[in-house]
Amino acid sequence: MNNKVTLQEIIDAIVEKTDHKKIFINDYIHELINAIKEGLQRDGHVNITGLGIFKLNWVKTQNMRNPRTGENIEVPAHSKIHFRPDKKMRIFVNRKYNHLNPKEIVTKKSKKKEGEIMKDEINVEDKDVNDVPTAQDKPKEDIITKKPPKKFPYIPVIGSLIIILIIFLLFQFLNRQEKKPDHSVPPKLEMVKEKDTVKKDKSIAIAEKKKEPTIKKTETTYKETSIIHHVISGNTLWGLADKYYENAPLWPNIYRKNMETVSNPDIILSGKSIEVPNLEGTGYNLTKRDSFNIAEGYYLSYLAYKKCGNEKASEFLRIAKRFNTTVEKNKK
Repeated sequence: MNNKVTLQEIIDAIVEKTDHKKIFINDYIHELINAIKEGLQRDGHVNITGLGIFKLNWVKTQNMRNPRTGENIEVPAHSKIHFRPDKKMRIFVNRKYNHLNPKEIVTKKSKKKEGEIMKDEINVEDKDVNDVPTAQDKPKEDIITKKPPKKFPYIPVIGSLIIILIIFLLFQFLNRQEKKPDHSVPPKLEMVKEKDTVKKDKSIAIAEKKKEPTIKKTETTYKETSIIHHVISGNTLWGLADKYYENAPLWPNIYRKNMETVSNPDIILSGKSIEVPNLEGTGYNLTKRDSFNIAEGYYLSYLAYKKCGNEKASEFLRIAKRFNTTVEKNKK
């Protein structure tokens, strides 16, 4: 059966399971579809974690047959959307069959091959043992006797090296005895000189310590930087977050920086300039400071939707608490 599911049926099913209003689910689904379209037009692929990857594949010009008329037609080259489901999605869809394991199918051909192998083994065992060639049957020219290797072939070399080393040590010892120390200088004068040199070394070391520069420790302060984006027709905060952060749900961080000029988070006017704050980390690897800023953005979005009387305001407060539980207390 080829049962097609319409978009309206998907929206109705989500409304029944989530208890949200139909208008909110309808806007959310269409916004998701627009985000996928923008991603395919810009990058050629869109990766949604937990769902799968949408990718554009270029199809060349093909000659095909019209199934209705049977005529040969030429289909021009075009881009075709290919969807590859995520691993989690595949496991969920096939959850009823994940416990099954592959089994080997035995066919008639495989049975015949096993029978032929058994016959060959029996024929090999039935052969006469006398037919096996032995070393006695081989000619004497083929039998080469190998002499065992000599033990310790390097003993003469090692012995000569030891003798040379002993002679060298004796020569050094005799030279040391011939060199007698010179006692022309009295020992007292030597002691005085040594004391003077010790005092000089100490004074030099103290002077060098005084000359060493002191290194002052400096503490770095964090300054948030931003990118200026000029709004054109069709831009949304969702799309800008997907462009600059590669994670569209982080759009409240942009609203946080522009809440004075953007009164409604769902509407941004073309022709204006918007600040897009940079992240310390990445869209999928946030730092503590990034999490706090995004939580603040969700809280400000909650206040804006609450002021407009939008029913989805409470959802933004819940997400803000996920990023940082102290945001609401700090704002109060």
